[in-house]
Amino acid sequence: MESAADGRVQITLTATGNKYGKVKVTVATADGSNKKAVCNVTVSGGIKSVSLQDNVGRKAGSQTLFRTAGTAGKAPVSVALKAVITGADGVNTEAYDVESSNPALVSVSVDKTTDEVTLRAVGKSTGKAKITLKATDGSGRKASVNVTVINPPSGISIAPKAGKTRYVVPGKSVQLSAKLETEYGQIANNKVQWSVDNEAAGLGITVNSSGKILIPGWMDIFLENWQENRLKGPAFNFEVYATAGDGSGLQASYAICLRQPVTHLTLNVSEKEREKEVYILHTVRFTSDCTSPVSCTSSSLETASPSIVYTPYDPVKKTGGSGFIMFMATKPGNATFTVKALDSSEQVFMSEWKFVERK
Repeated sequence: MESAADGRVQITLTATGNKYGKVKVTVATADGSNKKAVCNVTVSGGIKSVSLQDNVGRKAGSQTLFRTAGTAGKAPVSVALKAVITGADGVNTEAYDVESSNPALVSVSVDKTTDEVTLRAVGKSTGKAKITLKATDGSGRKASVNVTVINPPSGISIAPKAGKTRYVVPGKSVQLSAKLETEYGQIANNKVQWSVDNEAAGLGITVNSSGKILIPGWMDIFLENWQENRLKGPAFNFEVYATAGDGSGLQASYAICLRQPVTHLTLNVSEKEREKEVYILHTVRFTSDCTSPVSCTSSSLETASPSIVYTPYDPVKKTGGSGFIMFMATKPGNATFTVKALDSSEQVFMSEWKFVERK
């Protein structure tokens, strides 16, 4: 104990022995004034290491949070980590603090009864923050994790490749694409993860990482035996899912219709009736068992440009399967009309037409 000229006294306390615990140190005057001061001292073994761990006990790596829970309300805006303090016997496991380098972006709350450290995105912007766990026993031990705050996607739209539809046939494939919508602002990850529903997966239907759906060839037998397979008819619908790859939990689905390929398309005109006069609007009706929409093109648009209206055949209700082609030629000549099934079979039916001057 040393005394200073101004009356202050410097007292040095030294931990001795091999025991840990708490002691009360009392300093009293010896001049009869009975003045005293009390100080509580904790003797511990000292902190040897500190770390932040995830919910399965692994060392926490970089974390990603979202500034909003998003449309689906599933994007994580917070994460709970655990502060792990280790040391010799008697170590004070509460001798630590946790700080955020950017508390306006990521806040930190600590429950020292459970050592749970909760990180939460609190701002209205994106960015980065460093979270640091520091020992306060003088050991200088510390650990940190980096946190990135990003925008979630606001939606996912799924569509087949241009010129294709949701209709597929056994043994063929169809390509889907997914677009992430950005109502909340620019997003960091535009990738999605593809999957099919459990029933389709059980039948061997797959979708690859790029969104291409593959239908086994034997599915035609599955459709033919629809009664045994407890279907309502020779048709099977299933869902394809696109899940945002950024961890926001956003998911969208798209219905795919598996049908047998078209076998016929019959025009209600004879060969002789395929000679038509120019500058007259002609309508030709047809029937088909095509279960998907169809298109119609002409080999000579200068001669005749057709349009088509068709109600796809419903193999369950046994309705539809009829339509008509409308066209008008503007000059004499020949043209080939091609009707194409807009399913993955891409079956085509062609008819030859001749156009002559009006009589």
